[in-house]
Amino acid sequence: MAMNYTSRIDRVFAHGANVQADQNIPGRNDPIITSKSGSLASSFGTNGTTYSTTGSFARRAVDGGQNYTCESLSPTPERCSAMEQAVPNMWATEPTWGPNALGKITCPVWSVDGDHDVEVQRNQADTIAAWIPFAGQLLLPQTGHWALLEDPVFFNFAMGYFLDMGFDRQLPYY
Repeated sequence: MAMNYTSRIDRVFAHGANVQADQNIPGRNDPIITSKSGSLASSFGTNGTTYSTTGSFARRAVDGGQNYTCESLSPTPERCSAMEQAVPNMWATEPTWGPNALGKITCPVWSVDGDHDVEVQRNQADTIAAWIPFAGQLLLPQTGHWALLEDPVFFNFAMGYFLDMGFDRQLPYY
């Protein structure tokens, strides 16, 4: 919507977003952005990133580490299996966005990701922030792809701060 209906969108808080389903975006050879495994699930010794301490499921710190699952969170847990089976089809058919398409976005955008996200590669957030004129980037500390569930207080603070920011339509100077 932000690319094609710019007059309808005031701002975009893009959390865990990707612009290409296979996540092969410029930066893939940068050892800080990617790793041998192709995600942030790499060792500190190889590139300065660390493994997520929770694997691919968010864990609740307040209840002794019970895994978040679709079934435990959804009001319709009986539909979780169908959703999980449909996700690969979504990934296979979603469009690939490039710099020309993202360059049409004229509202402020924050490209937001958890610093331990193992679902979406870091190069996706970097690319979104680089290709959108009024974009910034925020890495949420000590969270993964499920940052909203892992640290809702900080996530909501960051989103609220972004929504309350002024926007003067001036490109930042670098």
